[in-house]
Amino acid sequence: MDKIAFMHCELNRNDGETVEGITLVVDGPVKTVLDYILIEKGDEFKNHTEIVHHALMDGLKRITDKISADKASEE
Repeated sequence: MDKIAFMHCELNRNDGETVEGITLVVDGPVKTVLDYILIEKGDEFKNHTEIVHHALMDGLKRITDKISADKASEE
């Protein structure tokens, strides 16, 4: 999969704290995959953003579960 661009920026909150912002631009084959998922799972996802959100949250859970499992096996 290609044609995915991540852009980093820093955003200032009202309280003065700076937070990291990420912009994701999707095109080409990645967009085709998102379109396919939307067609097949339109009852679960309303748009590409919901699909990416779900994929990100699933991926983060897998990574943190793996970290926890690795730590438990070290003990």
